Amino acid sequence: MMKPFLTSAVVAFAFAIPTTLFASGSVESEESTDFYGNPPSSSSESTAMSFSQNTYAPAEEEDEDDQFATEEEIEEQDTRRQEESSGRLRDWSSSVSIGLRASAGTVTFTGDGADNWNYGLIFGAGAILQVGVSEMFSVVPELGLSYRMLSSEEDQLGNTISVDLSTLTIDIPILVRCTFGNGLFVALGPQVTFIASSTDKETVDWTNGNKDTYDDTITPAFVEAGVAMGVGWKFDRDMAVDFRFFNSFTDFVDNSSSSSNTGIASMFLQLGFTYMFR
Repeated sequence: MMKPFLTSAVVAFAFAIPTTLFASGSVESEESTDFYGNPPSSSSESTAMSFSQNTYAPAEEEDEDDQFATEEEIEEQDTRRQEESSGRLRDWSSSVSIGLRASAGTVTFTGDGADNWNYGLIFGAGAILQVGVSEMFSVVPELGLSYRMLSSEEDQLGNTISVDLSTLTIDIPILVRCTFGNGLFVALGPQVTFIASSTDKETVDWTNGNKDTYDDTITPAFVEAGVAMGVGWKFDRDMAVDFRFFNSFTDFVDNSSSSSNTGIASMFLQLGFTYMFR
């Protein structure tokens, strides 16, 4: 009787232990699944809030700091660019000066038909701009007005023919100037002259004592082109005097006209005074 009872107890205990272990393992598995797999909502929300506070809040502060630093850098760059631009403007303006030039001299014509033309007078005034390229060299364009008065006289078969000519011109020389340390300078460059107006009066004294007068017998060309050259001396940084020579390469008279005064080109020598403003 005892042996079957013990056998039955042992078998029952053998089945009970695995069942108990399996049940215990199932409970632990469910608890672990609930804890790790499906965490409680309150714990999840608090964890998420804690994570967002600990993770994103410093990032926002860092972004604000980076943005503030970037704005400072942009302001510094803008300030630096403005200073550089102002410096370049000051450097450029310091090498540029404007002034006035007044001149007076003598004028005549050269060429095949200029034998009978005398030396006349020329007066000029205008604005001058000096742009420094280096310590010695500068470019000096000018814009001026000139008034010329000259005359000619010739004898033809005992008859005396004289012409009085008055001309108003617009002169645009563009000179390259080389200035030496003692104030002496030389200049050379092209010049274009536009003939704004020209009037002349031709008088014929006949051998019989009669006299005839004719107006505007010379038809001038619209433009003259030539070369100007000069030498001068600067008193100081503002005032200077110079001698200037100009010779035209083109004819003063429109060759398509019927005028007999063809083949003449302008030539003049001037003494000029310049005052520069700062």
